[in-house]
Amino acid sequence: MDVADQIEPRLESAIGQRYEVLGPIGRGGMASVYLVRHRVHGGFCAVKVLADELAKEPPLVKSFLTEARASASLDEHPNIVNIVDIDEHAGLYYMIMKYIEGEDLSVYLKRKGAIPWKQAAYIASEVAEALSFSHDRGVIHRDMKPSNIRINRRGGVTVMDFGIAKVGQMPSSFTEMGARAGTPHYMAPEQIKGDKVDHRSDLYGLGVILYRMATGRLPFEGKNPAQIWQQHLHEAPTPPQEIEPSLPDPLNHIVVTLLAKNPDERYDSAARLVRHLRTLGLEGVAATLEPIDQLDLDKLRTQEIRTRELSPRSVVETGPMTTTTESKPAPPPPPTPAPDPTPVEDRTAGVQTVGTQTLGTQTLPTPKARVVPRPPETKPFQLTDSRGAWKPWTVAAALAVLLAAGGYWLTRPAAGKRPTSAPPAVSTQTETAAAPEAIAEEPAVPAEETPAPEAVPVEKAESAPPAPAPAKKKAAPKVGAVYFRSTPPGASIQVDSRADWNCQAPCWLESLPAGNHTVTARLNGYRVAIQKFDVNAGGRDQLALVMQADLISAMVASTPPGADIYIDGEKRPEKTNARIPLKPGTYRIRVVLPGVAEGEQALVVSESQMPFANFVLTKK
Repeated sequence: MDVADQIEPRLESAIGQRYEVLGPIGRGGMASVYLVRHRVHGGFCAVKVLADELAKEPPLVKSFLTEARASASLDEHPNIVNIVDIDEHAGLYYMIMKYIEGEDLSVYLKRKGAIPWKQAAYIASEVAEALSFSHDRGVIHRDMKPSNIRINRRGGVTVMDFGIAKVGQMPSSFTEMGARAGTPHYMAPEQIKGDKVDHRSDLYGLGVILYRMATGRLPFEGKNPAQIWQQHLHEAPTPPQEIEPSLPDPLNHIVVTLLAKNPDERYDSAARLVRHLRTLGLEGVAATLEPIDQLDLDKLRTQEIRTRELSPRSVVETGPMTTTTESKPAPPPPPTPAPDPTPVEDRTAGVQTVGTQTLGTQTLPTPKARVVPRPPETKPFQLTDSRGAWKPWTVAAALAVLLAAGGYWLTRPAAGKRPTSAPPAVSTQTETAAAPEAIAEEPAVPAEETPAPEAVPVEKAESAPPAPAPAKKKAAPKVGAVYFRSTPPGASIQVDSRADWNCQAPCWLESLPAGNHTVTARLNGYRVAIQKFDVNAGGRDQLALVMQADLISAMVASTPPGADIYIDGEKRPEKTNARIPLKPGTYRIRVVLPGVAEGEQALVVSESQMPFANFVLTKK
């Protein structure tokens, strides 16, 4: 039995009341991915289901749930996929996330090959933004690769599958190649050796991705995983500028730094990588990306939710409620096209999709309806027996109605006079049994008149003009304005990663749609600040952003290494080769290797480039 055939009914049982399961869109060794649609608002989501063989291992299940919760804590960032729900049902562990309409970077690169270097730098900077946010919260991705990066229709970049790779960690011996966490082409050397993995391992994987985007090829392309791992461990990659001469020197230097074998020689933070990439002039690059939606969801949007072929007068179960269809002859079903035997690559490695309902470049199975018989109809209420004669109780009921009506008309007061007493009550059952239209109106018989107190005549009250209709309220505006301030001032403000919603603080942004938004503030020498805020319809609000000062890591190296380091005459505890955090500025760097030689030079520390001081010490 196919894996999808086993999982899909269980998934429908788990989430079927809220979501319509449309079919599998991806399958890998650790999980399967299904496309679902919300039954109320019609939004599309992707559901990742943990593989059954992993769900039988309690440590892996615990790791899956722990890392899934960590992933859910990151959805405040606009470059990280939004986690909707995490749950378990009858041994089925699943995570529901927002489906990003667009194209995986892996598919985009297969279609485009090498892309313009500015596009490559822009995508890398957006991914680094997401990594910086997750690293600050202690979450390491561990499986950076193009199929975990999504480009949406507006050119936005989203990182997916945070923390999920940790679920697949197994013993790291070289004989267990298939069980190793991560993807061989994008694994950092320390990850291959089984050493401690930290945020710099993610940066190495991003360096491989940037290399591939800029050159159209991978830095290491062995014939099997073992050969690829050996290259990552011991061989230096060809500088990307030698493959693509049009690459600028700063970008070439960034890639080489990211691919350093020693984690200490890479960037010490994703935030610093973002700042260096932003100096390459990436404004407006998002609009030049041309992703294709892998699933043609526009076709699905034209269909009603849970559309199915039904027999006349049947009831379709849709969860807690049932809907009855009218007894109209069902049109003959259209011929079902034969499924395409060619496997379709999913956004996870080694994934294939099958089905009968075609959506863009992938196929989804048509949902099957569960039809239950309609309960037997009850006979209509009869006033006569089978011979057509009136039943005895109906005659009695009719007489009661006539007597009650006559009593009412005899005691009704004349027009314009107030009654001295309330009219006799009429049985509720009698009123229900008789139709008002069946009572013929007769002229009223005046009763004895009793002096009435001064009162407004009924005719005058009836002739009073009707009350004016309440004035129609004007619809509230659906936009608002926000005044952004930064401390210190001068931060670059960008809302929702939109190129047209940006300014330099202090500043106003007008006509922002009402609702929740995310602002990103950048200022040289300070960490990137990300904050969520609400825009009130018709409001004019203020938002203050306090920027946190950041230090820049300067690299001081010598050949041979092990020299003492002096900065502006003060000895440092580090020895070459070492990274030293410094504030922006100009420093006098002096290195001394006792008994060999010493050297001195000026070092400019700035955000625009990676500070690096290198000394070649020759024996005196």
